[in-house]
Amino acid sequence: MPVLRVDNNRDAYRLRAQAEDIHELAARPNKKAQTEFVNWQILDAIQLVPDDILVDIGCGDASLLRMAKGLVSKSVGIASSVEEQKRLAAEFPGLRFISNAARSLALESGSVSPAERALLIRADASSEIGLGHVMRCAALGQEWRRAGGRVIFALASGAKELEERLRSWGSEVAMISADPGSENDAAQTKELCQRYQARWLVLDGYDFWQDYRTMVRNGKARLLLMDDLGDCAPYNCDIVVNDNPHASLLYNESGVETRFLLGPRHALLRREFMQFQRELAEVPGTAKRILVTCGGGDAENVTLTVMHALQQVRNSPLEITVVAGANNPHRRSLQEAVGASVHSARMLVNVNNMPELMWHSDLAISAGGVTCYELAFMRVPMVLIIAAQNQERTVTAFSDAGAAVSAGWFDCIETEALARSLLELIGDQKRREKLREGASQMVDGRGAERVVEAMLQIERNEVQK
Repeated sequence: MPVLRVDNNRDAYRLRAQAEDIHELAARPNKKAQTEFVNWQILDAIQLVPDDILVDIGCGDASLLRMAKGLVSKSVGIASSVEEQKRLAAEFPGLRFISNAARSLALESGSVSPAERALLIRADASSEIGLGHVMRCAALGQEWRRAGGRVIFALASGAKELEERLRSWGSEVAMISADPGSENDAAQTKELCQRYQARWLVLDGYDFWQDYRTMVRNGKARLLLMDDLGDCAPYNCDIVVNDNPHASLLYNESGVETRFLLGPRHALLRREFMQFQRELAEVPGTAKRILVTCGGGDAENVTLTVMHALQQVRNSPLEITVVAGANNPHRRSLQEAVGASVHSARMLVNVNNMPELMWHSDLAISAGGVTCYELAFMRVPMVLIIAAQNQERTVTAFSDAGAAVSAGWFDCIETEALARSLLELIGDQKRREKLREGASQMVDGRGAERVVEAMLQIERNEVQK
């Protein structure tokens, strides 16, 4: 095998010019979608007109020039080597390429600076509504940043508890000093869109009704609405996302320009789940490791009800992990219940290793919010409790699909009945195997990717008009 010495970047590109795949010249293996996204950013930012001449310095695989074909009268790609120039000219005879000419161009440093595309997310977190709205939007923000964009969260509540975590994921955080959903809220949100030159505004919460959306829509930002109940028509937005398995039954899509992204294939999971190495283990004969997680807020203290039920499960020793969110107002009573448990029990607050905790659980007891999609992706057998109206359809759908056992509404649970149900499931290996199989069919983890791609497609369509 011949050994080639590469002394500098130009030599590296000479070698890439010999590659079978022309996309090797972009020097971004397996990132074709990201490259295309950046190119659309550039085209949208510089607003080409037919009389313009486009010069792409370091044109890579010429994807920008190819995307701009027909938008300008002339274009030229600057390649770093003769080998690149010859390969590109052979591949794309309709385009012009020059080698080694970048330094001769009379351009001031920094004279071309494509605007970074900003995504503004308006969502809140509290003990009443939990953390789910912010956390699923964090997944969307992570995917937007992976595609090269900028993410700003606008929070009226929850910033104190979540700001550090959001910033650790690369997002910026701004405060809304107004009642959620108010006219003042809308005015501040619109001002933030203008300040950051946001290309998209995401709304996730129960206070952003039609009047609010109309007020914030009077700007340039496109609008994406996270909807759980299907009761927000007319939508007056570009995209509606509803990840409920029955979402397709909630909307009349005919005659509207809004694009609807519906069902669990659009469930938004954070990168920590996607990056976790899942190695499928056998379902144990008896479930011993129990995870209890009833949302980031758990205003009704459903977790305590579950702990009381587990206290009555005496046939086998359990290892119980209770996860309480940053907004949980009942931590003292939960800590007391954990301390008094007949089982080995611990309580963790505001965790940042949820995939690991899920993966090392034989059975999870959870509210029917965002967490159930995460559990499904991690293939954890689960018992779901309806803790809010927006969770009822989700829990029903998971139960109907054989992906979970429904314990019903939190305020209708009888402790003894829940204890009997848990005891039976803890000892029923075959049923838990079926639950894991059903859960694995619900969520593939690519929801955020699909939603961002839909957003970019709308932008591409507008550029091409």
